[in-house]
Amino acid sequence: MYSIIEMLLNYLIKKSILTFSSMEESFFVYKKLDKKLKLTPEIIALNYTKDSPYSEKESNITSIINHPNLYLWFYKENEKKKHIPEALCLFRELNLKYDNTICIFEDSINKVLVIKENRLVASFIKKSIQQRDIALIKDEFFLDKVVQFSKQEYVTYQKEYFKHIAYTDILSILNISIDFKSIFNRIVKWSALPFLVSSILLTAVIGGYDFYQKSQNENLLSMYRNSTKNTVEIKENINKNEALNEVFNSMKNEFKYIDKTLIVSEIIKSTNDLNMTLDFIRISNNNVDFIVKTKNEEKIPLYTQKLFKCKLFSDIKNISSQKIRKNITKATMQAKLKERQ
Repeated sequence: MYSIIEMLLNYLIKKSILTFSSMEESFFVYKKLDKKLKLTPEIIALNYTKDSPYSEKESNITSIINHPNLYLWFYKENEKKKHIPEALCLFRELNLKYDNTICIFEDSINKVLVIKENRLVASFIKKSIQQRDIALIKDEFFLDKVVQFSKQEYVTYQKEYFKHIAYTDILSILNISIDFKSIFNRIVKWSALPFLVSSILLTAVIGGYDFYQKSQNENLLSMYRNSTKNTVEIKENINKNEALNEVFNSMKNEFKYIDKTLIVSEIIKSTNDLNMTLDFIRISNNNVDFIVKTKNEEKIPLYTQKLFKCKLFSDIKNISSQKIRKNITKATMQAKLKERQ
């Protein structure tokens, strides 16, 4: 039997108020907030669009705020939809059994979720995940536990996607303000209400709010993106607001660079493509130090060019090359990461 949440989500998806999206369709970013701040969709767009791999005009953001945790999913689309991310559904299910765990689902594309201290700290896909990739993820997040799920187990999880989604998740995705949250809390506490009546009230609150909020958000975003003059006016108003100033101050020193797992994966891929061996890698801030070995030292300049083509690095240097055996050359490399635009 479906719960109220499951019925509600299915209804919202049927009415196109929400769109379910797979992990392949989104790019996930986790942030830990220093202060408890009120983050509106406009503030989130202003501060976090830089973390999106897509252009500003194409980037749509779905956010879940559970202080001090901020979960962001970026979608490449011009039409601004409200998404229920697959990674969120899996996380709510997995977090009941697994913590401090790297969870890997076998499918046509492997799906990876990293849960640490009851937080979803990473979520990404990889065409074919190898043991070396798992070792790198372990090192990246200082975790040892890995659980791998078969295709059949993945299908089982899919059948219960909405079972553990919280009311607060729906409220965050739909950007419902605190007054509406209060209404939801009252409805939930009215346990004497018949099941059907509760469902109708929940749907009415969300549907009515979404009808009003959709046009408001579109107008604000259009004003910000399409008019230089209005953009300046909006920013001036934001600077006058003390609460919003706290947001900008807290975001000054945020991580500016591409996710480390993606960087390491690109270096490994380039190394394998040229039949070279990666012997060591370390990432600190925007600096990447790594050592590769090759049987053909003429491949080292080609390797540097290949890394430049992925457009993740602002500079790559071969610090030194030396023959360690008759037919093996060791190259010590250093690279700098590009800042997100």
